[in-house]
Amino acid sequence: MSDVRQILSATGIADVGGLYSPTEIGSLNAALDPFFAARAAQPRSYAYSGDMLDLGILDHVLSPVVIRTFFDVVDDPVLYHFHVYEIAGRSDKSHIFSDELDGWHRDPDSVFEPGQATHVSLFVYLSDVGPESGPFQFLPGRAKGGFATGIPSVSQMGMAGTAFLWNRNFFHRAAPNRSSVRRRLLKISVQNNRFPSRHLTAAHFAPTIAARRDASPWHQVLLGAFQGKDAPMVAKPEIDRLVSYQPSSANSRIDVSAYATMKHSLKHRVKSLMRPQAPAMAEAAYD
Repeated sequence: MSDVRQILSATGIADVGGLYSPTEIGSLNAALDPFFAARAAQPRSYAYSGDMLDLGILDHVLSPVVIRTFFDVVDDPVLYHFHVYEIAGRSDKSHIFSDELDGWHRDPDSVFEPGQATHVSLFVYLSDVGPESGPFQFLPGRAKGGFATGIPSVSQMGMAGTAFLWNRNFFHRAAPNRSSVRRRLLKISVQNNRFPSRHLTAAHFAPTIAARRDASPWHQVLLGAFQGKDAPMVAKPEIDRLVSYQPSSANSRIDVSAYATMKHSLKHRVKSLMRPQAPAMAEAAYD
């Protein structure tokens, strides 16, 4: 098993093996199918953690294996995203940040620290994702590097159950879902406890926090019981399977026009000049 922290700080993206079995993925989809069928007309629809609690699948999604994975990544992981979402098909644009660099961006709600993976997302495909199905794309090894067409990148494709972790400070995007099938995936993001979680105070987290925060020491850390103070070191949960982490391999190249990259560079150069008082760390967090 490779050191997942080293992978996420160096290349930025890691394939995860053994997280969910095919049977577990099938059971999760069976529970979610009616929920999303009722929202099939929405371009982007969400099942939040509170919805998963109502559907009876919260503890299957946030299983001891998944909890162990987050404590492998960070000593004191706090949640700030936790949802399943679907993206409509027949689109020629990325569903997020599509107006700049064809959707390529770094997340402005993350903090960059050299050699650290402070903000990490877990993606698990709940539908099969091929080259036309909106695969997640990632620029490895360039947390602070430049951006240009032709650079090798990762295009994550795979069957339902494909899982990977990625550092949110690296360039990434959702490719357009040009297929006729809605793309469904599970997204859970964690950060170090020392950063305030920007999303745990949202209403959709409240039922989960009320129902599960005292369920275990791991739940207490994950659900923000120690925000604003030092989180205790807790032993990782025992699990019934081996989870493996391997660097994701580049299998594609960035294809963005020279005009788009020049526009992006000029925009952020101007932004930098207009913020002379901004700390270097905060500035580096902008996409």
